[in-house]
Amino acid sequence: MNSPIDISTLSKCFMETVMLMHNRLFRNVPVPIPVNQFCALIALMNEGAMGVSELSQVLLISKQQMSSILERLAEAGYVKKAQDKKDRRRTIVSLTKSGQALLDDHSSKIRKRFESRLEELSPEELSSIRIEILRFHDSIDKLFS
Repeated sequence: MNSPIDISTLSKCFMETVMLMHNRLFRNVPVPIPVNQFCALIALMNEGAMGVSELSQVLLISKQQMSSILERLAEAGYVKKAQDKKDRRRTIVSLTKSGQALLDDHSSKIRKRFESRLEELSPEELSSIRIEILRFHDSIDKLFS
């Protein structure tokens, strides 16, 4: 007979797993630009082109802060700002090829770090971790889609 699952304990374990991944994998690969700028690029990559107000809402920061961040990103060539064709008062921000390349490079560094750790595992351990990662991925997709 199965015992009931304690949702609070499961939630705590999930958060610990997320933090473990952050601390052991992502945190050890330096972000190439200030974090607030990097987060704006990530949001544009995930959500697509959007207005300054929408982006500030996604990142939970003021429109003034967002404008300053976007100005620096535009100067660096990572984002492009254009007037909305439907509403000239509105500015649409999109990721440039250079911005996407910066994100791709960072992602590649994280992936290489992970792959270097995987190379230390036995074939049995690789098979096991593959199954668990796929299972975890499917579960997260199911929970949050």
